[in-house]
Amino acid sequence: MPPKLVNLGAILFSFKARASLAARSLQQKLCLRQIGIFNTEGLERCFEQRRQHIREETEAWNTNTSAIFTNSELSLKRVDVYGFDFDYTLIHYTVELHKFIYENAKDYLVGKADYPSGLKDMPYDPSFAIRGLHFDLKHGLLMKIDAYSHIQLTSVYRGHTPVSTEEVLKLYGGTHIPAHFLESATTVGRHARFKHFIDLFSIPEVTLLADASEYLLYKNIPFDSEYLFHDVQSAVAEVHRSGAIHKAITDHPDRYVEYTPEIAQLLHRLKNDNKLFLVTNSPFWFVYVH
Repeated sequence: MPPKLVNLGAILFSFKARASLAARSLQQKLCLRQIGIFNTEGLERCFEQRRQHIREETEAWNTNTSAIFTNSELSLKRVDVYGFDFDYTLIHYTVELHKFIYENAKDYLVGKADYPSGLKDMPYDPSFAIRGLHFDLKHGLLMKIDAYSHIQLTSVYRGHTPVSTEEVLKLYGGTHIPAHFLESATTVGRHARFKHFIDLFSIPEVTLLADASEYLLYKNIPFDSEYLFHDVQSAVAEVHRSGAIHKAITDHPDRYVEYTPEIAQLLHRLKNDNKLFLVTNSPFWFVYVH
């Protein structure tokens, strides 16, 4: 029988979480029964009660942020081989690396793509962007779209300026975005109106996209949102292709790499009774150094 493979993106399943979900469901039903009728005031009161309960419960859990979690149970008894990615799996990077990517991509826009030199004066803000945002190529808006393809109304930005709920509803005719407009794992490489920034390396790209939009809008310089997106994407891609990132990390690991001794302990433990392999697009000399 061939060995079974598993990508160790998740191992632990919390039975405490499962019990908590059952308890929350029961409390929600009790809350609704107490309301008696499903009126707006009663539902809002129930919602506030549940939100406060969840906040208190989450704080009390003291979640271990170094643990590995999964959304389904997995028996590892018959797993013989474990595969790993490298970036942001076996090795994690500091915010300084995001700043490095941002600054180098910004230099590319100014030096190679003829963007205004004033763009270089904009500082990197590590708190602006998060993983998972979408960018609408047509309207030039950044936003958070949930798992049901609905826009989160308070998350929509034009550059650094929040867009009002009224304008969002007018532009899109509601909050739902049709599936064929959205970029997903099955549409990557094809034209999609909403581009998805899904990985951690995309955070400096999103930030630069917002900063460039903000600068051009502030200076009243006409631009096309789709062209801006592709220019920023090309600039960030060039930073990756050039090898500058690998060289910077290798030369200054203390600045760009987070120290995570637990990962080495996990690998040594798995290696005792299993086979391990690595899948990465990083060059061998870079991985070997680490």
